[in-house]
Amino acid sequence: MQYLESVIQNALVWIMVLDKETNIVIWNKAAEEISGYMAEEVLGSKWIWESLYPDASYRKEITNEIIHIISEDSHFSNLKTRIHARNGSMHTITWNTRALRNENGDITGYVAVGIEDMCVKSK
Repeated sequence: MQYLESVIQNALVWIMVLDKETNIVIWNKAAEEISGYMAEEVLGSKWIWESLYPDASYRKEITNEIIHIISEDSHFSNLKTRIHARNGSMHTITWNTRALRNENGDITGYVAVGIEDMCVKSK
């Protein structure tokens, strides 16, 4: 189990786990580095969504799209969003999310992997 936790924490992509109410359960080091928010600040809460997506209409648009996709498929791939980091910088993140289910098939939460879009300049 410690090995798995180490893999999650040290992955070079944003990994987070949410419960059914969208409270943060896992927030890895890449999530901290990209967003500027530390795990101990966000674990067990969902206030972070207002900080990452401060524009209420954009946040609602993203939330509605995620709810719609998950309700139909229980997962989505390649959803791009723009987040506001703590330091004021903007980041485009491509999200891949899948529902987590218990032994009865009921959704218990979600795992989300975010990859920051990077511009690479060629020489």
